[in-house]
Amino acid sequence: MITAKTLRDGLVPIGYLLVSLAAVGALYWQTHNAQFVWDDLYLFVYQTDLRLGNISWAAISRPILPDTTYFRPLVLLSFAIEFRLSELSPKVAHLVNLSILLANCSLLFFWARGVFSRLGFKHVVQRAFLSTLLYGCHPALIEATAWVSGRFDLFVTFFCLAALLADISIENRIKRALVVSVFFAFALLSKEMAVVLPIVLMLQRAALQHANDTTFQRGLYLAAKDYRLQLLLLALLFVAYLALRASAVHGLIHINLGLATDVRDFASHAALVLQTFAFYTKMAIIPFGHISPLHPLATAEVLYPENAAIAVGSAAIIGLAIFMALRGTLGGIFLLCFFICLLPVAHIIPLTIGRNYGCERFLTLPLVFLAATVGGLNFPAVRQSLSLKPKYVIGALLGIWLASASATTFSIIGFWRSDFSLWAWTHVKHPEFAQARSAYIAASIRVRRYDLLKPVFNALLAKGPMQSDDQLYYADYLIHTGAIDEGLKYAEGALSVYPKLHEITDPAEYKKYNNGSTRLILAYGYSVAADGYVLSGDYDKALKTIDIGLWYQPDTPPLLFHKSLILALADKADESRKLFMRAISLAAEQDRTLATTIRITFLRGVCATGRKLQICEDLSPS
Repeated sequence: MITAKTLRDGLVPIGYLLVSLAAVGALYWQTHNAQFVWDDLYLFVYQTDLRLGNISWAAISRPILPDTTYFRPLVLLSFAIEFRLSELSPKVAHLVNLSILLANCSLLFFWARGVFSRLGFKHVVQRAFLSTLLYGCHPALIEATAWVSGRFDLFVTFFCLAALLADISIENRIKRALVVSVFFAFALLSKEMAVVLPIVLMLQRAALQHANDTTFQRGLYLAAKDYRLQLLLLALLFVAYLALRASAVHGLIHINLGLATDVRDFASHAALVLQTFAFYTKMAIIPFGHISPLHPLATAEVLYPENAAIAVGSAAIIGLAIFMALRGTLGGIFLLCFFICLLPVAHIIPLTIGRNYGCERFLTLPLVFLAATVGGLNFPAVRQSLSLKPKYVIGALLGIWLASASATTFSIIGFWRSDFSLWAWTHVKHPEFAQARSAYIAASIRVRRYDLLKPVFNALLAKGPMQSDDQLYYADYLIHTGAIDEGLKYAEGALSVYPKLHEITDPAEYKKYNNGSTRLILAYGYSVAADGYVLSGDYDKALKTIDIGLWYQPDTPPLLFHKSLILALADKADESRKLFMRAISLAAEQDRTLATTIRITFLRGVCATGRKLQICEDLSPS
């Protein structure tokens, strides 16, 4: 029989959950108007199989970045399905990401409520509500949510949370082991960070055992004994995953050789790892003012006194977490889980993330445990230990943190609305960082804002000879600002440094030089050179050059669009129209209107000069 009390007990938690989801949804709603940015273009927008929604093992099992072993087939499958249904719509992609974030917040709410309830806490619903708000409003989640490619971190967090919730919700041992194992498999197929889940599950089980007046060490023993079937299934799944991974990406791990060389001695490597832990701890607790897509790492400075002190402080915090966990405190156990979840991204194996300490999206899973740590605090004891006399001072501090976090999240999400706004903001934050500069230049060129680049290139030229990729950007700038001959010289000079893969016939030599990064830069370089030949009036050479670019990146919409304009100028109107329509059919939704506008503006300008081209018939009298 349903009574008023049972109805209230059922509806109150749902009410708290809906309030937290509404708050998080309101913060992130603006993302639905954002575009594909950053690596979105190279991870799937320019990947023919995914872009066309071709669902095949070859398409979803490939490394997500060129020349790496990052294996995430489940998320790539979600992209393939989505693009088949939505025709590469960024709005749909962003709404999917937001939906996963809200699902993660829901799982966190029910998981935290279950843990607090089993440990005999009071006000479990309010504690779970607090944990959910702290998590969902945290600025470190911006990257994972507002950036479509952050879905990898959202997915692995979803399945890890589902496994943790199943572990405390399902009483039948066999059923529980099977369900948790399925979620573990899905998590592994989403992102490598899932390898820590078995350890976290053991710590959770030990924490629950400790609630029965056993020592934490005894709790660990009982958890291992109770988990024999579970651990066996997880081990078998992990072995199967490694075999599948090795067969698909031809390697188990990927090491950033440049970074590994910089920190090859033990002291430097240990200092880097501990400083990386310190970086994530800082970003988790006081992210305000530090949020950015890039966090430059200077490997030469890891042993500087101030950085060595940071490493020592990081080691002390980790030691404290271990000490508190061994004493059986829930906060210590969850804090230890926070650090354990960071192990895969702490540069123990140097990561390929562009000379950065880390990425905020890597906190998507670890923050679950930090939020639960705060939710599970004994607030009167904390207030007393800190000698804080006002009764509600802890609540006031948490309110201030939440307000600051929400304001930071809401304001920064706007920078992710387009590639140009993202990198213009990042370049201001890190004007001397090469990765930020290159991304800003590329984004400015993509939206034809050549007027912004003069001071950037003047600063580069003042430093001496430019790198080959910067020379290609500079060539693009010169060609489109009137210095065509000089731009072509820069383009041809930069291209001469790279191997001409399209001319290599020896298989061994081809394999030696063939890699994804080289193919991307060469495709761009030949596109720049083709522009120069077009503006010089040599359309035949321009067509040959753009075809070389397409050899490196077949069916890439910008290159197809580029070639369609060259065909128009070469008075091959029918070929130009067909190729343009093909480029439009393959392009992301955000690029179709821009491409059409650029084409019309360009052709009107050409036709206005009096040239009698067949393509001019496509233009209206206006």
